[in-house]
Amino acid sequence: MNIHVPAARAPGGRVDAQRAVSSEAGASGGAARAARPLLPVAAGLLLLYLPSITDLAQGLWQTDTHSHGPIVLAVVVWLFYRQLRPALADGSAGSSARRPVSGGLLLAAGLLVYVLGRSQSFPVLEVASLLPVLLGCSLLLLGAPTTRRLWFA
Repeated sequence: MNIHVPAARAPGGRVDAQRAVSSEAGASGGAARAARPLLPVAAGLLLLYLPSITDLAQGLWQTDTHSHGPIVLAVVVWLFYRQLRPALADGSAGSSARRPVSGGLLLAAGLLVYVLGRSQSFPVLEVASLLPVLLGCSLLLLGAPTTRRLWFA
């Protein structure tokens, strides 16, 4: 989603290109500043799920039946990014509507399912655990309104 910032007009009707560029940079910079607290969580999730994704890429995703897996994963990541970026830019993410109890329970349940699936070499459980883990992290860090926005991403 592109953000259109109208050009700033200087006295006399001239377009002030420098002010227009700086206001556009400020709009995208707000999203970057708001995303900084999410970077450690994203790094942790990447470290947690990278071995599972690697196992899937070397095994299950090599078959004709499941070869669409990487495409689905890439589309889901892009859709989440597309929905999350406006929420971070407008400041609604991380609002006071956080849900620590439900978010913590979902995160704990998802991590338990992940550990069970990883320890028993059951890739379906490992991948299925991603949903409650992401939902729990979203409720804990971003709040309920942003989680609702991501629901059908």
